[in-house]
Formats: sequence, structure tokens, C-alpha cells
Amino acid sequence: MFGVTGLGTVLVAWACAIGALAAVTRAWPHLAHPGLRSVLTRVVAQLLVAVLLVVAAGATVNRAGLWFVSWRDLGSVVLGPPTGALDAHGATPATAAAAQVGPWGPTSAAAIASPPSDTDPHTGLRSYSLTGPASGHTGTVFAWVPPQPVRSALQVFHGYPVSPQSAFANLGLGDHGDGALRHTVVLLPDWSPRELDTECVDGPASAMETWLTTDVPAWAARTFGVPAERTAWTALGYSAGGWCAAMSAMRHPETYAAAVSLGGYTRPLFAPGYEPLSPTGGGHDLPLLARRDPPPVAVLVQYSTRDTLVAPSVEELVAAARPPLSVTRWSTPHSGHRVGAWKPLIPEALAWLDHVVPGTA
Repeated sequence: MFGVTGLGTVLVAWACAIGALAAVTRAWPHLAHPGLRSVLTRVVAQLLVAVLLVVAAGATVNRAGLWFVSWRDLGSVVLGPPTGALDAHGATPATAAAAQVGPWGPTSAAAIASPPSDTDPHTGLRSYSLTGPASGHTGTVFAWVPPQPVRSALQVFHGYPVSPQSAFANLGLGDHGDGALRHTVVLLPDWSPRELDTECVDGPASAMETWLTTDVPAWAARTFGVPAERTAWTALGYSAGGWCAAMSAMRHPETYAAAVSLGGYTRPLFAPGYEPLSPTGGGHDLPLLARRDPPPVAVLVQYSTRDTLVAPSVEELVAAARPPLSVTRWSTPHSGHRVGAWKPLIPEALAWLDHVVPGTA
């Protein structure tokens, strides 16, 4: 009840804030005297009320958004991020990623892209407007090109509602340009144009899944010289983007060998007003896919057991995993559903990708 997301914590925070406001209001006439001491007392009293109101509002929002899920998680802002163990289910990750599944998936003609905009001097990102022949969709792709020859591609899926550029900066991917990503082109396609929550699937608004998993890879392979083989392609995302990364790999194992989902769920969660799939998910129910037709891919799923939005569906996927699918559970019990909890995990996530599919990160 008095955990960082507990109702008791929220009620106590509001009681303190309202009580302080009432006390200051009642005492204000007695504080309204000339002199520096009286002025300082009034300033401190107002600051105290303001801080308590902010804390109460923050506790309320945190209870709904699960940004911090425990007091240890809140303390990680100062003490550093909590860690968790990795355990694989189904096939071994390396075996799943190395499985032979036939020709590389995106065999259509390469999509047509506009010339890149000027490279952003702060992030190194190039922006392209990309029209896909397979999907008919025109969207924006941001690309970060490594300083050394390209050997692989990492397709990064942003959260919602967040821009691809923000995802690149928020995760600190540019910090790994001379290390884990020195031979990897990073692709950041915009899967929520005009803030439409497509959840990366095909629908009446656009054939987004086709654009993401066929047109973007086909174009990138030709443009940046990424090898046209699935062991050169991996995916990574957080929150809704984590769902997109896992879904793309599991539904398109001919294109991707492995994926990392940071705080992602395993069934699409559309924003109100857009529901392109049937209630059964139209084949996008990942635990069901794992049980009925497990694909030969390696998926790393990070989540907090206290994240009630994500944990139940992820644990269902873990329980359903069987060869040739590999699902590695990465449970960090004291981490919340926020970028600040995921950014410190990026080095370990990239190391896992490089271990599972050598040379991809």
C-alpha cells in the first residue's frame, strides 16, 4: 500500500500537500510582517507547499504510468540502475539466430528514397523520405552510418508517442559508434506518422508492417551495403517499440535473426480511435505464435515484474517458448517503464546481440 506506486503513498502525499497549504494559508496573516526574516519565512513556506504539491502530483502520475515501480527504482536515479539475470527458454539464442530459413526476406525492388537531408551535427542522423514499392507507403527513415565499413544493420523502433530522433538520443546509441556499433548502420523508421499509433502493423491507414519489414530493409541493403542475409539484421525497441521489434522478428524470421524488446508487450495495444486488427490479433499474438508455430529467431525480452502493463504478457511468451524459437527473459524487478531505466541497459543489450549474432553489434 505504501510502495512507490501504492494508493497509500498517493493519499499521504496529497494529505501532506493539502495540510501544508491549509497551514500556510491560516498562518499567512501572522507571517506578513516587515523585515528580512519575515520575507524569508514566507518564501520558505511557499516553496514547501509547492514542493509537496509537485510530489503529490508526481506520485499520482507515477501510479498511473509506472515510471518508477519501487523505492529501489526511484533510488536508481542516484544509486545507479538495478540489474537482472538473463535466462533462455526454448532453443539456445545462438542456435535460433543461426537457423537456415531460406532466402533473405525483402526480395522486392528497393524502395525509392529522396536524397538525405544534411546530417544532424549533434546526432549524426540523416533523414530520408522513403516510398516503398511493396507497401505503397511513404514515410521517414533516419539513419546513422558508422565510421567503419558497414557489416550489419540494427533497426530501432521508437516508443509512442516519441520521434525516432528522440529515441536515438534517449537511448544514447550515438555513444556506441566507436564500439559496439562501429560496423552497424542504425535505422530508425517512423512508424507513427502524425502520431498515429499503427503499432507497426498493416492497416487501413498504411501498410506499415510491410513498409518496415520489406521496403526499409530492401532499401537499406542497397543504399548502405548491408548484407542481404538475416544474420546481418537485428531489431531493438523500447515500450511500444519493443513490441514492434519482437513482432517484426517473430513474424519475419526470414529478415531478422534476433531482436531486443525493452519494456515491450507481446500483443498490440492501439491508442483509442484506431484498431486495424481483429480482437484475436490477426496473427499478431506473440505467445500464441510461439505455441502454434515458433519461428527460428532469438528474442531478448526485458521487463519489470512490477510493470503490470507488460509483465503478464511477457511471462506468457516466455512460458510458451519452444524450439526453434528462443526467448531470453531479462527480468529487472526494480526498474520502471521509462527511458531512464532502459538507457543503462543498452550496453548489455548490444553485447547480447553481438554474442547471439556475432558482428551485428
